[in-house]
Amino acid sequence: MTSPTPAIEGPEASEASGRTADPAAVAALCLAVVVPPAGVALGVVGLRRARRDGRPGAGLAVAGIVVGVAVTLFWVVTIAVGVAHGRATTPLDGDVAAPVSAHARRLVVGSCLGPVPDDARVTRVDVVPCAAPHSAQVLARTDWTDDTLWPGADGVRSATSRVCGADELTADGVDPGDVDRYERRVWTPSEASWRDGDRTGLCVATPTGGPERGSLVDPR
Repeated sequence: MTSPTPAIEGPEASEASGRTADPAAVAALCLAVVVPPAGVALGVVGLRRARRDGRPGAGLAVAGIVVGVAVTLFWVVTIAVGVAHGRATTPLDGDVAAPVSAHARRLVVGSCLGPVPDDARVTRVDVVPCAAPHSAQVLARTDWTDDTLWPGADGVRSATSRVCGADELTADGVDPGDVDRYERRVWTPSEASWRDGDRTGLCVATPTGGPERGSLVDPR
């Protein structure tokens, strides 16, 4: 049977038991969630001092750095997604100065379009200056509020068709003679795009004689 190791006494024992974690390392972990860059900076300082002085706290410093970096990346990605979403949904000017590719929900009354997709699902379109040859133009638009429940495909189509009739377009300033020269179609949100926040229905007119120049309506 071995003899028990005698307890350390004297100055060495006092020094070992009196060591505390480096304050910068402790602060790093505390600040990493609230002020991530400060947490990372203090973590680096705390780690260096803990290693240099042989004090506890290296683990706390590393944790502060890791958490600070992770939280910083989270906010960077979140902000980037928010900015991208904002750009994807901000309405365009009624008449753009140069061609631009845009999501259909950014179109407004007066937007002139390049080649119009033939599929039933329209996402992105080419928007061009109305002075340039264009294949279609947005004549009317209807919007639902964000808290509106999905009314069904027939519901959104019916509501959009109501602003796309000849009488409604004439009342909005479209020359009666122009109404019959254009094929009118409605673009409406799908159930999937509605879940993503799309609340825009569009009345789009396509000239039956091919691309034209100029605008049928005053851009809004």
